[in-house]
Amino acid sequence: MFKMIGRVLVSSCAIIIVSVYSWPVSAKISTSIEGVSNDQGLYAWKGPTSIDSTNRISQSAGSISSAVARGVFHKYKITIGNQVISAGTNGDNDYTHVRAGSLFYGKAKFIGAQHNQKVKNFKIVYHLEGDLSCVVADPTVPEGYALSSVETQVRFNGTDRFVGTGTVDGIGGFDGGTGRLAGQFNNTEPYSASIDKNFKVNLGTVRDGQVYPMLFFGATLVSYAADIPVDECAADFLKTAEFTVDDDVATNKGQFKFQSAKVVHGSANPNPYSLSQYPDVTVYLENSDETFLNDIDINTIQLFERLGDNGQLQPKTMHDIGDDDSDGVPDRGIVFDGLTFYQLLGIALVGYEDTLTLYLIGDTTDGTPFVSTLVVETEV
Repeated sequence: MFKMIGRVLVSSCAIIIVSVYSWPVSAKISTSIEGVSNDQGLYAWKGPTSIDSTNRISQSAGSISSAVARGVFHKYKITIGNQVISAGTNGDNDYTHVRAGSLFYGKAKFIGAQHNQKVKNFKIVYHLEGDLSCVVADPTVPEGYALSSVETQVRFNGTDRFVGTGTVDGIGGFDGGTGRLAGQFNNTEPYSASIDKNFKVNLGTVRDGQVYPMLFFGATLVSYAADIPVDECAADFLKTAEFTVDDDVATNKGQFKFQSAKVVHGSANPNPYSLSQYPDVTVYLENSDETFLNDIDINTIQLFERLGDNGQLQPKTMHDIGDDDSDGVPDRGIVFDGLTFYQLLGIALVGYEDTLTLYLIGDTTDGTPFVSTLVVETEV
């Protein structure tokens, strides 16, 4: 869960430049660490790796002793895990706001136990394991000035199937969890909470041979304001989470074979982007397959820095197929409202100096998922 921290200011100095990085065809899982701790930047992003290859990044700086994000993709299983741990501090000169996250977006092909099998209320196991803690030494500090949190989301075939968060506030204590994680943590101490549980995620009706778009996301966050004495603040979910089908279910009903999303090259306009004028933003998706471009479903497109409280932006309109950069390769422009884009940046830039990574995902009308990645810089 994301929470704005009191007196944590977003720098208005800037530079706005938007560029897009294409993912390799073998792309599966991406990991990122983003933030600032006592004026020390922690930034790392690793594009998805090939099947059976661990994607791992780590950073430490300021009062953050460890920030780690990892993920690994197998044919029938996805595992992600994240961790942010802060050392104790008597009060730093500048704020700390560091997040570690992992994201899978791709296809889930259902392989039925029998040919042409149809299964209603098919359930997949999501194992979630980790700990939250945050303790502030000064009882006069207001709530909301120091916290640790975890958030996760599973979206299958365009529908959210599992969404949940948990947060420990250094003064207010544990929030009890939200969404599917409400009431699921062990909380014997007021400023800590832990979980080690298998959840059954209902994916609805599935059919043998059908391919479904799927998103699996998880992130941890540690955040506290300047001058706050923090004994400890940690969100350790590096052991979690595994997403797979039980062996008995696979034998009797079927299982999923996970595959990558289609990688689409993109570019954004305007470039640079102005925080003082916040014009509409057009993301041009480029592909030699005009049928793919024509079949893009505008209702499935989302642009986001991360899922959860930051929200996702839906486009306001979509252009006809053209060739905006006159390079001979067809493209199609997707337009996002400038004010809502500006508001997204206003939240997302907490913890950044001048750059952040945005993701654009979507599906075609026949259910083919696609993805592009944008690195955004800003100017006033």
